Order: sequence, then structure tokens, then C-alpha cells
Amino acid sequence: GWSALRSQFNDFALTSWLPFSALVGSYVVFNLPLMLLEAFDWAPLRKYKIQQSYRNDNSVTWACVKQLAFNYFVIMLPLIILSCPLFTVLFPMDEVLPSWWAILVQIAACMVIEDTVHFWFHWLLHTEWLYRKVHSVHHEFTAPYGISASYAHPLEVLVLGMATFAGPIIIRPHIVVFLLWVNVRQLLAMETHCGYDFPWSPNNVLPGWFGGADFHDYHHRTYKGAYSSTFVWWDEFMGTDNGYLSYK
Repeated sequence: GWSALRSQFNDFALTSWLPFSALVGSYVVFNLPLMLLEAFDWAPLRKYKIQQSYRNDNSVTWACVKQLAFNYFVIMLPLIILSCPLFTVLFPMDEVLPSWWAILVQIAACMVIEDTVHFWFHWLLHTEWLYRKVHSVHHEFTAPYGISASYAHPLEVLVLGMATFAGPIIIRPHIVVFLLWVNVRQLLAMETHCGYDFPWSPNNVLPGWFGGADFHDYHHRTYKGAYSSTFVWWDEFMGTDNGYLSYK
């Protein structure tokens, strides 16, 4: 449990190696079933694939893995290490954890804040110069799948990473809540890039709230609109859904 980790590791380890290991570990674990699904094209689930005629081959996957390794080990890891002093100030590391109710409320608040900041940053990345120089890297995948969630130009990793950190900076939750949040955010990003629209996908469980893979896949196919990361509210309010909501 957290008390055992707190007693065995110093603040530097808890604010650097622990979050980085959790990020890399969750990315691998969450993506394994999606990669197997893409590789073997399992017939019972094929009907849920959004772009059924398209499959990403091994060369595309390998190029994606190389860029991911660069983004995580060359960009994210040094930034996390440099941010350790800030993390120790922002995020309490008490042995007593918040209640599950408080954790859920704080993560939900982080989701709303991230979605708002992400919308505007993503809209900005679709302006002509930034799209051509930066965001077009992510859009090399016209048929995204889970592993491509963090496939992006290093500058985009930094910019959209600010959206992920906006909520925790405002709320200043317990370090464990912060770790849970960044992994929830990563899981949501992989879900929106998975390329499958399952009956149990968030957008089908709570329609009108979550965008999900179908919403973001539409964005990758049309290159415009549908800028939100998790919800659809900002796109609906700003009229930037690019026809998706009327199409649905």
C-alpha cells in the first residue's frame, strides 16, 4: 500500500521514478490487448472496428514505438525529474489517503479541466502553421489505434501535457490521486484512439457526454473539428464538431 511505499522510498523516488514507471507500465498494459486485437483482427469484434477496411502494419507500429520511446524517455522523463521539487510542494504525500469519494470527485474535476484546456490547445494546433510544423505528425494516423495515442511531435507532447497538469495544479490533490489521474488520462487517450466503438465504450454508456473513439476517429478522418479530448461539450458549444453530432 501507500504507507509501505512512503516508508521505503524517498520523496525524489516517489515524485520521479514512481510516476514515470506508472505511465510507461500503464501504457504497455493498456495497449497489449489493443495491439493483439489489431494484429489478429479477431472476427467476433471486427464489427466494432470503426474503419474496418484499414489495418496498421508492422512497419507503422515500429515507427510509432520508436517515436513513443523518444517522447517518454527523452522528453517526459527529464521533465518529470526536473519537476520533482514542484511536485513535492503541490501534492501532499501524507500517509493517510483521501476517501474514495474525494478521489473520484477530484479526478472528475481534473477530467473537466483537462478537457477544457485540451480543447483550446488542440484548436490552436490546427491553425495552419502549427498543424504543418507540429500537429501533422499525430495525424499521420488517419486510422488511429491505441498505441498511437501518444505518437506526436515533442512540442505537442509538452503543449497537451500542460492540459493534463492543469487540473492537479489547481486542485493540488494527494500525490496518489495525481498518479491515478495521469493514468486515467492516459487510459482515456488510448480509448479515444483505439479504433473500436464497443457497446461498452464511454460514449455509448453516457451518450451526449463522452466523445469516445468514434468522435476522435472522425477527427482523424476529417482533420478538422472534434477538438475535445474526453467530452463533447466544448465542440457542441463552439460549433466545432465538424458535423459529427448531426451526422450521428
